Amino acid sequence: MEKNGFIASALLYSILALFLVLIISTLAILGNRKLGMDKIKSDAINTVRFEYSQMGSIYSIYDGFQKPTTKNGKTTWKDQSGNGRDATLNNVTYSNRHLVFNGNGTVTTPINQSSLGSQFTLQAVVNVKNLVSSSGSIGLWGWYDATSKQGIYAEIGTIPGDTTNTKAFNLCAYTSVDTNVPSCVNVGLDFLHAGQLVHITFVITNQNINYDISDPASGQPIIAVKKGIDVYINGMHYDRLDIDTAFTVKPFSALILGQSSSTSQKFNGDLYNFTIYNKALTYEEVIKNFNADKIKYDIPA
Repeated sequence: MEKNGFIASALLYSILALFLVLIISTLAILGNRKLGMDKIKSDAINTVRFEYSQMGSIYSIYDGFQKPTTKNGKTTWKDQSGNGRDATLNNVTYSNRHLVFNGNGTVTTPINQSSLGSQFTLQAVVNVKNLVSSSGSIGLWGWYDATSKQGIYAEIGTIPGDTTNTKAFNLCAYTSVDTNVPSCVNVGLDFLHAGQLVHITFVITNQNINYDISDPASGQPIIAVKKGIDVYINGMHYDRLDIDTAFTVKPFSALILGQSSSTSQKFNGDLYNFTIYNKALTYEEVIKNFNADKIKYDIPA
């Protein structure tokens, strides 16, 4: 009986030991897998920063991975480009890699359009929640001077001059042709879904560019790019606003995130990233940035 008991105990201890080994092995595998995934994520983020830096011409970059800091009652969002153009938050909070706008807040940057020159690019990763203002529009960003009515802005709301009150995503520019009514490019709202991140790019070209391509018949140079603004959504070219004359903003006008041409048109949603280039990104560069940000911010395909 004692011998049988000894054998039974040995078998039991062997089974328990084997079970313990299996548990430890499983935990080790899961732990290594997590470390591997964390490294992939870390590498992806570092790759994003590397790809951004390789493009050069980054004027300012505000990244949701960088938490805003508060000192002496002032909350700032650090400019990750190293150029020192930190933004100031007003009634905007931070949560898990993004800024939260609740319909009454703004982020003011020290950037005016005249400092960027005639070509620049604005790129953002946002989550639009809903339209909350009494005017029925929300502003994403804008340079605007109320007195002279000069500037450009982006907002979601009623198309200017549309009596049917059709809602659309509008990118507008005031020019010297008509200082009362802006010229706007209107993109549909099918790309906006509550709770879903969207990558938006505005490429602004305020001059005609000659790419040294000549017309075989006349021998005259061909202007490949005209003045205007191109809109890209999730790396895809959606529309273009052609501008025949220059659009300007007074030098003191600051770029404000979270509102456009009206102080009542405040943004309701989340802002994960906002990057400014003092160059017009090419189509290939826009796609490259989107693919990088898609990994970094988990943007849906």
